[in-house]
Amino acid sequence: ARAHELVAPTSKDRWPGSIAELHEPLTGLGRSLGLSGADAVLLYHAPTAIAGVYNCPATGSISEARSAARLQAAESLSTTDGISDAQVLATDPSPVNARGAPQRHTLAVLDAAQSVDALTSWLTSAGLNVMQCLPVDAPALALCVRNVTATSGQKDPAAATATIWIGEHSTSMAAGGGGTLRFIRTVAIGTEALCEAMSRPMRTRRPDEVPITLDRPAARALLAQAGIPQ
Repeated sequence: ARAHELVAPTSKDRWPGSIAELHEPLTGLGRSLGLSGADAVLLYHAPTAIAGVYNCPATGSISEARSAARLQAAESLSTTDGISDAQVLATDPSPVNARGAPQRHTLAVLDAAQSVDALTSWLTSAGLNVMQCLPVDAPALALCVRNVTATSGQKDPAAATATIWIGEHSTSMAAGGGGTLRFIRTVAIGTEALCEAMSRPMRTRRPDEVPITLDRPAARALLAQAGIPQ
């Protein structure tokens, strides 16, 4: 296995046109690794991509839950020309409170068609067979929900459980117990924000010494080695 970093500017004013800057690097990488015709699943971060877990009463059908989640996700997209999908992750076995009904929790993903088309063209022009393009927050949210709603293999299935997934650009948090999802949130801060802070000049205790500076690769390596400070 080999890891390579290809970073395109993701500011809204340049997206998705900035993907074109990565055409040659990806084509060259695919050629050197002999990946022509290989299947590819793309997990990506983009300013237009949306991934979230949406709730609705469990009295409705799974199809209705998926439709409702798509509609809720679409409210956050600035264009009506979007590509979406939804999958039910969990259904509460009992009401969250005495007056509430059990909820169905559905993961919905959505992105502008222009963004998805640009990403797909980028991969196919490099000789890859695109199987799926998925916002990177989606698998993190699915993992968090499934972890906190699982009851099998636990000593006390009713015990409260929490899961936190820290990604490059966002952090997902979930809590639950007894198979019921109690809390799910995504915040727009991840390891890249820490790397950015670490890349700023750091002054030492001696004013006559030159400030310590790290570039992004060095900051990432230090974070991987030392972990997130407590």
